[in-house]
Amino acid sequence: MNEVYTLTTTVWSVAFVTPGQRFTASGNLGDAMQWRSITDLSGLDEKQVALIRRAAELLPRPGQTVDVPIQITLPTDGVVYEAELAHCSSCEPAREVTVELALQRAKAEERKACFESELVELEVQRRRLLLQQGNLSPF
Repeated sequence: MNEVYTLTTTVWSVAFVTPGQRFTASGNLGDAMQWRSITDLSGLDEKQVALIRRAAELLPRPGQTVDVPIQITLPTDGVVYEAELAHCSSCEPAREVTVELALQRAKAEERKACFESELVELEVQRRRLLLQQGNLSPF
């Protein structure tokens, strides 16, 4: 069994670096170099504007979703075979049940401890009320 995935990309924005600017060796722009929106063509000559507009026609628009025709397949649980006694990925559901039962048991013990604590608090409160009433008989 394999799971099949299709890659999808959503374009949020399109930006460019002014033609003539270069990246540094580390891949970053220099201090004076900035990314500019594809709609911000101010300060560029006609040749640069034409070049950017031609390139923009080939790019997807912001908000547009692009689907890649390549599908990726990954194996699912239970497909992996390990030559080890009593150990395979298909046994994972049994492990999940064991962990879930241990978790429920721990929660039940915690609730029991809380109830016992409340019971002790109520008993202390009852004894205080008896003492306030002047009742000194054994509790």
